[in-house]
Amino acid sequence: MSTEYRIFQLNAFTNASFSGAPAAVVPMEAFPSDDVLRGIASDNNLSETAFTVPWTGDDADFHLRWFTPTVEVNLCGHATLATAALYFTVLAWAEPKLRFMTASGVLTIEQRGDSFAMDFPALPTNAPVESPPFPCVAAAGGEVFNIYELASSADVHAFKPDFKQIAALHHDSIIITAKGDPSLGDTTDIVSRMFGPNIGIPEDPVTGAAHCALATFWPEKLGKTTLTATQVSARRGSLQLSLKGDRVELIGQAVLYLEGKITV
Repeated sequence: MSTEYRIFQLNAFTNASFSGAPAAVVPMEAFPSDDVLRGIASDNNLSETAFTVPWTGDDADFHLRWFTPTVEVNLCGHATLATAALYFTVLAWAEPKLRFMTASGVLTIEQRGDSFAMDFPALPTNAPVESPPFPCVAAAGGEVFNIYELASSADVHAFKPDFKQIAALHHDSIIITAKGDPSLGDTTDIVSRMFGPNIGIPEDPVTGAAHCALATFWPEKLGKTTLTATQVSARRGSLQLSLKGDRVELIGQAVLYLEGKITV
């Protein structure tokens, strides 16, 4: 017996079509088996598909899970932003905040005009790592990401990934980053790119979770805890991040691209 679900696709960390990070969102009344969730995410073939069901306790509004085309992940910023934008702007969520129960605890999102502020855990990047097989000026390790600071924004823009080498650097993903360079058209404090071949994402368009790590990597170097950032993938996307103790506030926008139904 087949089941129909509504499905939406939104572009996160942008206010325009054909840019930012696309994410699918599938609201449900109850989660089917993990095999079904993985199958939907695989068929969507986006870096993330978010699934929600109502949460029955008082400490959250919905249970939120994220899947890449191959695995379930414990934290995803752009799909959370897409999900919150969907509830606030399309599904008529009437409260000022949304609370998602996730594998990373309760994540709270607040609508602020045409942007959305997300309260996420900071991801420490203080573990030593070996030098990568490409030039970098600093490197730091973490549970979810290794971060490699390149000499210039131009190097980040021009970087040509060798996915076999990248897969050997970290079990999950790596980030390359540099200070923004206005002469290259950068309008933010920092730029970055993220590669995750081990989790089915060769290069992610814009990665909220990566900025939870960048938020712990850059403040001491730049002398401030609130930063503007652009992920300079082919689709590009921008956000603001503020380190607040062991939490990070990520602020960005999202736009609806697609609405439909799937049958599984």
